[in-house]
Amino acid sequence: MKKYILICCSILLLTACSEPSITKQTECTINNEVDGIKVDGTYVLTYTDEYIDTVKFTEKYTVSEEYLIPTVEETFDALYKDLGELKYYDYNRKTEGLSVTSTVSIDYNRINIQELTKLNADLKKIIKDDKIEAKLLIESYESSGATCKEKN
Repeated sequence: MKKYILICCSILLLTACSEPSITKQTECTINNEVDGIKVDGTYVLTYTDEYIDTVKFTEKYTVSEEYLIPTVEETFDALYKDLGELKYYDYNRKTEGLSVTSTVSIDYNRINIQELTKLNADLKKIIKDDKIEAKLLIESYESSGATCKEKN
C-alpha cells in the first residue's frame, strides 16, 4: 500500500511541476494587387507550445474583368480541392460578382500528415516530428508578403 501511495504522490508531483502548455494565436494578413487581381487574405494560426493545432484562412481575389473569374476559380481548385478530400481539411469556394473567396480549415492535430505531404510536398519543409512548426509556418506566410501578429 505504501508503494502505491508513493507512486501516486510521485506522479502527482511530476505532473504539478511540469510546465503548462501555452496555446497562442497568430493572425497573418496579406493585401496585394497583381496584374489587376486584388488579393486579401487572413490566416489564423492556433498553436500550443511550438506546434500548430489549427489553421483557418480566407483568401479573397477580386478581379477587374469578369473573364478572369474562371482562371481564379481554377487556381483555387488546383491548390486546395484535392487537399479538401482529406479528413480534417475543409475547403470551400464561393464566387460573388467579381470576387472569388476560398475558405480553408485544417486541424493539424487530427489530419494524417503523411497523406497531407503526399498532396503538398512543400509542407515537408515546416514539419518536425510529424507536426507543423508554428515558427516556420509564420515565417512562410511572412516571406509571401503577409504581416503576422500574435493575438494573445
